[in-house]
Amino acid sequence: MEYTFTKSDIDKFSEQFGGKPKETNDVFEWKIINIEENKQLYVIIYLPNEENGLEAPTISVQNRSGFYELHRVSKYLTFDQDEVIFVADTESTISSLIIGAKANCNLYSNIRKDLLKADFASVAPAELMAMTQLSILETFLD
Repeated sequence: MEYTFTKSDIDKFSEQFGGKPKETNDVFEWKIINIEENKQLYVIIYLPNEENGLEAPTISVQNRSGFYELHRVSKYLTFDQDEVIFVADTESTISSLIIGAKANCNLYSNIRKDLLKADFASVAPAELMAMTQLSILETFLD
């Protein structure tokens, strides 16, 4: 096993998501509802164990638009009062799943780490959103 979340981590996620999860073995499920914007988000965290063969946590999210998954999560960062940024990274790339208590979800995958330190003027328009959203992770990854 490479990495896993602790009970304390799960408690932090619950605080950020605004409720306690349904827990079955090493699976934690939250249903996040945003009544004002008529949005729902289902978040499931699978922790690694001998039965499932995972080496690190997997985060699965479902909403009306589809499914999003981040495998081999190695870090997370709580942001503001209501968001968790889950990170899976390699030596040169970063993937991130950002989940918020207002039932928002953003996925960025295989982003070059050097992009996080780039000058805004030199970044291609297609990479600008990922750069701005993930630049907060620059010091966190060091």
